[in-house]
Amino acid sequence: MDKDIVVYTSLFGDYDELTEVSEPDLECEYICFTDQINLKSKTWKIIIIKHNNESAYMNRMYKILPHRFLSEYKASLYVDSNIILKKNMSQIIRHYTTLSNISIPKHFMRNCIYEEALFCLRTNKIDKIIYERLINQYYLLNKFPKGYGMGENNIIIRKHNSPEIIEAMEQWWLFYVNIAKRDQLSLMFILWLKNVNFMLMQETSRNKNDYFDYKLHKHLISKSKVKTFLRSASARRDRNLLFKLIGKIMDNCKGYK
Repeated sequence: MDKDIVVYTSLFGDYDELTEVSEPDLECEYICFTDQINLKSKTWKIIIIKHNNESAYMNRMYKILPHRFLSEYKASLYVDSNIILKKNMSQIIRHYTTLSNISIPKHFMRNCIYEEALFCLRTNKIDKIIYERLINQYYLLNKFPKGYGMGENNIIIRKHNSPEIIEAMEQWWLFYVNIAKRDQLSLMFILWLKNVNFMLMQETSRNKNDYFDYKLHKHLISKSKVKTFLRSASARRDRNLLFKLIGKIMDNCKGYK
């Protein structure tokens, strides 16, 4: 039986390790795009991609543009390579694709792209020139409203062949390549600009649910078990009050981030 749903990830460079799917959904195809020629998996179909680009560029290209690579599927679920998949992926994909052509998890801290841009500036993820360009030449110039909503783009459910999604994703890609190398600083703006309806999912990698879990990126795993635990708890802060408290403390403790 041909499958019309694909769950996919991209893993370029030595940034993370691929996690096996504990309970693969028989209605879904699982695909990993990678340049790691020795990568093996029992649950993911490994597709080797040869390229001469930076790893971050390749990861974002496959993340943002599924219509270019997965057009044979009607719906897709993208996950960052550090997202743990549990079960019933087809269930959550079908649920959200009946509501919108694109759905992403609600951001765990912010609901405003202006605040996200300021956070990126303060944490040196972007410089002041890019920040002012974003605010003045794009957000304010187009009268993009504050508090419009924020997603965390580590999980994306799409009807990726929808014409409005193709157009929005191509614009998102151009924005990422040419304006700011932080994809969370542009997706909500592009969706608003193109008048694309979206859903902010309650199920995230950071809270307790039946579908997703979170593991630290490989470079964040420390030799110190205490530091690793604190980082993991902070990243999964919506699971319980203890983790939420740890997260708030960690937000003000630069040495443990």
